[in-house]
Amino acid sequence: WYPAVAFNGTNYLVAWQDARSGSQDIYASRVTPDGHVIETNGMPVVTVANDQRLPAVASLNGDFLITWQDGRNGTANQDIYAARITGGGQLMDTNGFVVSNAANSQSAPAVGIVGTNYVAAWHDFRSGVSLDVYAARITRAGSVLDNNGILISTAANDQWNVAIAGNGDTGLITWQDGRNGTDDDIFGARINASGTVLDANGIAISQQTGQQRFPAVVPLGSDFYVTWQDNRAVSDFN
Repeated sequence: WYPAVAFNGTNYLVAWQDARSGSQDIYASRVTPDGHVIETNGMPVVTVANDQRLPAVASLNGDFLITWQDGRNGTANQDIYAARITGGGQLMDTNGFVVSNAANSQSAPAVGIVGTNYVAAWHDFRSGVSLDVYAARITRAGSVLDNNGILISTAANDQWNVAIAGNGDTGLITWQDGRNGTDDDIFGARINASGTVLDANGIAISQQTGQQRFPAVVPLGSDFYVTWQDNRAVSDFN
């Protein structure tokens, strides 16, 4: 379930959620550009207790980082974990390392490259009131630079379904936002390589009538291109 993929200039790395052992684990395989699967049955990235779900992948300097939602500490206390895999296919962090284990649950991570580090972003229930957006920088060596997370948005109601893309020394984190209390909208915030949020609590990207949800973002020249699912036409999503 839920495959994610990144390219390091030589091979792709595909990661997915895998139930072959009975609970959900994270597996990965490298795939060559001509479609040859190098790890034919997948390499186990994390196989600890309870479920590990929703992987995301990015590549930096030829290596890879996989992030995921991790239930090893209980289903009501999901955390964000990560593990590095080299371009040669070596798993550097057996069963992963903690990116965020704040109170309550942290879920559904996204990961990109900003400057010389990975940046993971996720929706976070540490407030116990509503979902907020947090992020953390992770070095290529596997050090988490922001152990308590960087607060991206704590606007009213839920902010969730996070996506991220980097464009040199600036990244854009986007999310589905319920601050207006009725239909969800699309908001985003830029973050720089030092971890400074350039748009406190986010800027509106789309506040059309109806629901806007599930954003995705990629770099476009010196800017970013954001897409989302939208039912402003009421009868259907486009």
